[in-house]
Amino acid sequence: GFGQLQRRCFGIPQPLAATSTYRYPSSDGTMQFMALLEPLRRASLYVGVHDAHGAPKVLTFSPWRPLQCDAEGEPYCAGVLGVRYLLPLREHRYTTPPLLLRAFIGSDHHPATQFYRNFVRANTDWRALLPPPWLASLQVVINTGWSLYDVLEPDQGSPSVVESDVAGMRQIFGAKVSILLHWYVWQDVSNFDLRYPRYFPPKPNFFSAVARIEQQYNVKVMPYINGRLYDSKLDTFSHDKQWMIYNIDGNIHTESYGNGEVFAVACPSLPWWHSTISDVVQKLVNSSSNSSSSGSGGGSGGGASDGSSSNSSCFGVG
Repeated sequence: GFGQLQRRCFGIPQPLAATSTYRYPSSDGTMQFMALLEPLRRASLYVGVHDAHGAPKVLTFSPWRPLQCDAEGEPYCAGVLGVRYLLPLREHRYTTPPLLLRAFIGSDHHPATQFYRNFVRANTDWRALLPPPWLASLQVVINTGWSLYDVLEPDQGSPSVVESDVAGMRQIFGAKVSILLHWYVWQDVSNFDLRYPRYFPPKPNFFSAVARIEQQYNVKVMPYINGRLYDSKLDTFSHDKQWMIYNIDGNIHTESYGNGEVFAVACPSLPWWHSTISDVVQKLVNSSSNSSSSGSGGGSGGGASDGSSSNSSCFGVG
C-alpha cells in the first residue's frame, strides 16, 4: 500500500491497505482533506476539497494503481447551518468543488495541515477563533474516570475522588507544568451519559472542590458537557423534539452508547441549542466564581465535547 494515512481526530497514523472512505463532518472526517504519507520517501500526498461553505460530503481514496480519489456531495443544504426544508428532496443538489491533489516533501502531515489551514483562513467565515492565552499555553490535559479499557468508573466523578487524583497529578508533574482537568460526571447522576442537556444540580460539594483545585493546585477545571445529545426520556423532549436532527425518512435520528440509553441529536445550528448550551456554561462559571473565597476563582467554563462526531445530516421537517 501507499504508506500511511493520517485520519481520525486522534492523529494516529494508520496503515492504508484498502479503500478509505469518511464523511465530512464527523469524528472520522473533521476536515475536508486526507494526508497520505510515504515516510521512506519523505513525501506526502494531499487529497482534499477546498469548499468554503463546508457542506457535507464523502471523501474516498483508494491506494491501488491507478490511484482513485473521489468527493461526493450530499443533497444541497443537508446539515448546513440553519437550513431545514420539507421532504421530498426533489431537486435539492449540491455541486462539490473539484478534488485537489498536491504533493509535499516531508515525512509528517504538517505541510498538508498548513495548506488546508491557509485556505480556511483566507476563504471562510467559519474559521476558529484563536484560543485564550491560558488555553494555548496548556501542557497537560487530564480527565476523570476513564480506565485503560475505555470504561467510565462512576465514582471517578465524585469531588473527593477527583480532588485526590488532581493532588496526585500535581505531585507527578510538578508545580511549573500547566494542567487542565476535564471533569466527567460532575452532574448528580448515577452513570455517564444521562439527562443531557439537563446538567444541574451537580454532585454535592462540586463547586467548592472546583475552587480548591484551582486555588490550591493551580489546575484549570473544564466540566464535561455533551455538545449534541438530548435524552429522549426527559419530560421536555415532547416539546423540544421539533429541534432535533431528522433522517431523510422524516424520523428523528437517534443514537445509543455504552449505557444503552436512547438519545436524539439536537440541530447544532439553531439559536435554541446555542442558548441551551451557553446557559449551562454561564451557570457553571457564575456558580464556580461564587464558591471561590476570593471571588476570582471558578471553573474555566464547560468543555462541549462530541460536537462533530455525528455521521448524520439534518433533513428537518419542522
